[in-house]
Amino acid sequence: FRYELRIRYLPKGFLNQFTEDKPTLNFFYQQVKSDYMSEIADRVDQDIALKLGCLEIRRSYWEMRGNALEKKSNYEVLEPRACCLLQAKTLRKLIQQTFRQFANLNREESILKFFEILSPVYRFDKECFKCALGVMFAFSPKPTHLADFNQVQTIQYSNSEDKDRKGTLQLKIAGAPEPLTVTAPSLTIAENMADLIDGYCRLVNGATQSFIIRPQKGEVPLPLERPLSCWQAHPSSLRSFSWISLCV
Repeated sequence: FRYELRIRYLPKGFLNQFTEDKPTLNFFYQQVKSDYMSEIADRVDQDIALKLGCLEIRRSYWEMRGNALEKKSNYEVLEPRACCLLQAKTLRKLIQQTFRQFANLNREESILKFFEILSPVYRFDKECFKCALGVMFAFSPKPTHLADFNQVQTIQYSNSEDKDRKGTLQLKIAGAPEPLTVTAPSLTIAENMADLIDGYCRLVNGATQSFIIRPQKGEVPLPLERPLSCWQAHPSSLRSFSWISLCV
């Protein structure tokens, strides 16, 4: 087991809000940078990798002059792991040229520029899950809108009864004759999806109690008849359900 603290529920314009909350902005940056390094850093274009790397240097050493990396001795302030990659003269020149592009940025501006460059190649503002509508896996060429978050009344998840023990997620939707059932590859993924959907449901409905009825705890969610919150003022800012890849 691994405990991980993450920022998961992102309304529209979240970066503008984070700029007013420096600890949150820095925490989210470290989260995104960690995901980038572990998931796609070895596959991105060299130019993008150079820019992101130089922005991290700029953020970490924001008092460094734009031409500071032209002196080989200044590389000693970098992490040893990075220094070992700087032996090639050509690479050093590329880093020097790229670093000068961001010479006038402060820490906050470096973070926002990092997000701007990364976003076209890595969607750090959403999570995707491979899943199926119902109990059988099937594939569709395009996403299908199934429900809005303010229509969800309860969320449940469990192991399926087949031999593969897939995870099953059930959403009770207002006005629907039967629950919306989604099959995930495992119970862990179904539980993860349930938590993410639950977070957005609480934001949309201004609820503090979970919509999840947990298998062992039997929690009862709050009813949906609640006043609009500031998050509901912009319903388009929150994502909706899509199948077969559920992206939230």
